[in-house]
Amino acid sequence: MDSKKRQVLPSGIIVVGTMSLLVCLAMSAYAIDAATLTATEAWRFDYGQTIFSDICSGAYETAGKSVLVDYATAVNRTQARLVGLDESHNVVFDFQYASPTPCATSFNAVPVPFEAMTFN
Repeated sequence: MDSKKRQVLPSGIIVVGTMSLLVCLAMSAYAIDAATLTATEAWRFDYGQTIFSDICSGAYETAGKSVLVDYATAVNRTQARLVGLDESHNVVFDFQYASPTPCATSFNAVPVPFEAMTFN
């Protein structure tokens, strides 16, 4: 994950990504205690360590606590993968598509709320 990719939630929790040099990317959220200057992992999603995406990836939590995980450079930087999690962090969708130029198709993906959308 790019070191600039982090999200501070209204609750004060910070969402960041971590990467093992050998395995994959994991998304984690941390609760920050400003009084003690400590952080505690609030949740973590690593998809069973099955996806490696070394740059341009992130996770975005909605007001309803669902999460959009954006693996922008999966499969040797040739595929983008968007994974939706419900409020319990269960996978509700997993969409993978070609992205021949790294970070060109899903970098900075944003959840779009469809609750109030109407179709004609």
